[in-house]
Amino acid sequence: MGKLLKADLFRIVKSKLFLIICIIAGALPLLTVLLYFAVGKISTLVSEFADIGTLVMNGRQLISESFILSSNMGLILPIFITIFIAMDISNGTLRNKIIAGRSRPSIYFSHLISACLVSGVLIFFNVAMFMAFTCLVFGYGAPIDSEEIVRIVYFFITGIFTFFFSASISTAVTLAIKSSAPAVIISVLVGMGLSIVSGLVHSADPMLANQWFCLIPTYTNTAFLSAGKFPTTSFLLGLLSLIVGMGVLSVGGLAIFMKKDIK
Repeated sequence: MGKLLKADLFRIVKSKLFLIICIIAGALPLLTVLLYFAVGKISTLVSEFADIGTLVMNGRQLISESFILSSNMGLILPIFITIFIAMDISNGTLRNKIIAGRSRPSIYFSHLISACLVSGVLIFFNVAMFMAFTCLVFGYGAPIDSEEIVRIVYFFITGIFTFFFSASISTAVTLAIKSSAPAVIISVLVGMGLSIVSGLVHSADPMLANQWFCLIPTYTNTAFLSAGKFPTTSFLLGLLSLIVGMGVLSVGGLAIFMKKDIK
């Protein structure tokens, strides 16, 4: 599978679309921070729009939003991953791999691993830029002590795995239905649906009194929005939910892919 993985990664990284996504990943944080900054300035200058000021959060809260699937890169990466996998199908590369004797599991997991690696790199770059711009304009908004450092580490680990989970959705859906447009729609809708569920649960329990809610995939990062000291148990439950979710998606997606007629 090593050669397949290398070829898939090379094809992604060398594409013009990857360059565009990299630019977007760097530009979105700057545009988002500038937008919140402008809203804050307007709310202080125009008294009748004072309520808009409630939209302006401190840096810590803004950063916490960056790993949520229903915003920014959470909506863009599923489209990007789906297009690349679908191109492998539409241009006949997938069929050629099978004719050359490559097993379907190796093809599936090559796409999955490359999707996860690329998603992880892009979202890490995006959030690093987000943190830099946000702290520069708004400050961090909280003392960076040992507890906060642990919280940031938990936040990044579960955040990266959240996008591994998203890549698993895109891979399973695309290889199952073999069409980019429906796959894009389904991948984005599933991510948004999970984010909506997580948001509703978070509204009901904003201080994370019930840690078992972290078993809902993608919920853990939503809970970071208001949590102070983040419990290790919640982190582990959130990580477990994402790993199990990836496993279920991979088994289901591969099972469907194994039965698909590739023409």
